[in-house]
This record gives sequence, C-alpha cells and structure tokens, in this order.
Amino acid sequence: MSASEVLREARAHCPELGLSTVYRTLDALAEAGLLDAIGRHDGEATYRICGGGHHHHLVCSRCRRVVVLTNCDLSAAESQVAREHGFRVDGHTLSFHGLCADCRS
Repeated sequence: MSASEVLREARAHCPELGLSTVYRTLDALAEAGLLDAIGRHDGEATYRICGGGHHHHLVCSRCRRVVVLTNCDLSAAESQVAREHGFRVDGHTLSFHGLCADCRS
C-alpha cells in the first residue's frame, strides 16, 4: 500500500491522523526491517510487509503485484562499482518493473 492508501484506511479508526505521521511511521517500520519500501514509476513508494533476509522484487506496473526474488548474486557488480567510485557499499536494493503474465494477456 502507498502512504495515502494507508491513511485512507487508518482514518476509519483514527479520523485525525495526518499524512506526515503515516510517512514517519512507515519509514520507521522500513528502517527496522519490518517493511520494504518499493519505488513506483509515479514517484510514490509502496510499502510491503516482507520476510527477513536479503531479497529483491519484480513489480507489476499495472496490478502492482510484487514477486519476491531471494536469489541475489550481485556481489561482483557491487565490488566493481565500489572500486570504480571509491565507495564502501553497505547494502543494495533492486526492483524490476514491468507487466506480470496476467496483465500482459
């Protein structure tokens, strides 16, 4: 869900809730590793509860379905980028955006 979708749902229980509070809470939950913030082409992030462990996403641009990818072999690319730019990489995120099989048909 996006922050605006969370706000719309939450206001049914707490009408005085503000969007900035929702954003701060979602950011804190993402920083704690309880949510993933997945960027969208329209610029608004979508938040998703994900299990632990390093993973990436396939994101359908039409229906917003998210598929979790657990296989990550980017260590060589990560090392090369770090060397080329004199950068210490502490982690990375990766999302592929496109259309799922259902939306393509």
